[in-house]
Amino acid sequence: ASQAQAAPGGGDLYMEVNIKPQTAYVQQQVIYTVRLYHAVNLANGSTLSEPTIPGGDAVVEKLGKDKDFETVRNGMRYDVIERSYAIYPQKSGGLDIPPLVFDGEIVRSGGGFFALDPFNQNTRHKRLRSRSEHIDVKPIPAAFHGGQWLPARSLQLDENWTPDPPTFTVGQAITRTVAVMADGLTASQLPALG
Repeated sequence: ASQAQAAPGGGDLYMEVNIKPQTAYVQQQVIYTVRLYHAVNLANGSTLSEPTIPGGDAVVEKLGKDKDFETVRNGMRYDVIERSYAIYPQKSGGLDIPPLVFDGEIVRSGGGFFALDPFNQNTRHKRLRSRSEHIDVKPIPAAFHGGQWLPARSLQLDENWTPDPPTFTVGQAITRTVAVMADGLTASQLPALG
């Protein structure tokens, strides 16, 4: 089996990884995106590993479904599979993300009438490794003195009344609904409303 380090713009099959931001606070969301570019047909059973953080130093969650699209790079048309993850570092210092691995079969072109026969596919094995990534994780700032650390991109508190507007009558029920909405946090990071 051939094995190669994935390089941007490299031939008929390559991987790119992107991480934003590369410097984050403890428990701040970091978006890790991998794109597999292929100008060849991939056989069923091809796999792409998921990011794993040794020692449990981060929480990793897949974001949504894979995206499939086409693009042109250096005059060559590629089908692209894009997958995104949210990574939440759990302690300060350096956080290294090991390479992802694509392991699969490439369907060779040609082969005559039986080229698309699933029992007689003419394939070659290919293994790619993405580059490893590094995140610099800063501790909670010393100036922070709150009760709950929430490193969100945005945080919103919303309330609704039923009936709206509320009219208070002795003996009649009124419902007040309060919701906390955060962009860039997991639900478990949000404080309980009391």
